[in-house]
Amino acid sequence: MTDYSRNTRSHTCSVRLNTASDVLTKTMSDLASILISERIIYLGMALASDDETRQSFSGGMNVTQLMIAQLLCLEYDDDDAPITIYINSSGSTDINSNAIGHENEAFAIYDTMRYLKAPVNTFCVGIAMGTATMLLSAGQVGKRASLPNASIILNQPYNYVAGSSTEINIQVEQLLISRSIMHEILSIHIGKSLQQIRADCNRIHHLTPYQAVQYGIIDSVIAGT
Repeated sequence: MTDYSRNTRSHTCSVRLNTASDVLTKTMSDLASILISERIIYLGMALASDDETRQSFSGGMNVTQLMIAQLLCLEYDDDDAPITIYINSSGSTDINSNAIGHENEAFAIYDTMRYLKAPVNTFCVGIAMGTATMLLSAGQVGKRASLPNASIILNQPYNYVAGSSTEINIQVEQLLISRSIMHEILSIHIGKSLQQIRADCNRIHHLTPYQAVQYGIIDSVIAGT
């Protein structure tokens, strides 16, 4: 069983918290570097696709490119040591299921996870929704976990279609392909039939972490001490 307790190695993070400016000057890049040194990747944003949406939901950051780069970097560093992805993300939609990104963002991360030789553990720390739930389920079997008060949600890929009738048909076809891919991935890692996955994803399906264990999305719930 993976030990998710606080790391007590000699390597420590010394952050001065004497003033508000000390906190503000500790940048996200500094924090990411500290986590990477412990082979931890934190997915704490939605997977937005276009620049304008990224500015609203992820401070302009291309989360997908960053995660893939981090995964490949850690694989290059040591392809035997586990990588842990902490997930607190609504996936390719916002919290209200409005589309803000294309599912290909999540598929690219998923394919990279499966490409690596290094085992990838997954851990939900707040919310996993839609394609983020898909990534959560794709972790190393036995090493997929959640905190007890997290929310784990199954739902369909959504997108808005517009344009000429031909353009709309193309967009609808692509959306159906994305749904099919997502359902197949969930079926593989959860161990349920495609028919059941389709039925459960047809509506927004909320699960507690304990229900997610029974469903097969994760393997355990890690309670605090």
